Amino acid sequence: METNISASQQIAQANSQGAQTSSTTKPDLNMDDFFKLLTVQLTSQDPLKPMEDTEFIAQMTSFSSLSEMENIAADMKGLREVQSSYNVQLLLGKEVTATDVNGLEIKGTVTRVAIEDGGMIPYIGNERVEMINIKEISN
Repeated sequence: METNISASQQIAQANSQGAQTSSTTKPDLNMDDFFKLLTVQLTSQDPLKPMEDTEFIAQMTSFSSLSEMENIAADMKGLREVQSSYNVQLLLGKEVTATDVNGLEIKGTVTRVAIEDGGMIPYIGNERVEMINIKEISN
């Protein structure tokens, strides 16, 4: 007799077997969920048709690869944020031409850079200038 259990049923069963549940829902599976799922698969499999070792290895490799790709993506995001911050700081003392919030052209020297709304914002005098609105940069 072969037992087929869906992934959601296996996770629910694993959680009901003493696993801690959090008050927030998690959209993605983590390593603990993977091992709970694997444990349920092992306990639910047909003893006459056990899962092959290669299937376990393939599942673990896939999950490990996904986990590492998520780590790399997070690292890349952090690197982009640092690079963006550095680029804004390089504008200090530079002459820039940009469009202000009203769509008017503004030209002047970047006198300061401030951290606002989670990012670095250059200022021409007291006028806030979004990086995306800068048209020209010169010494």
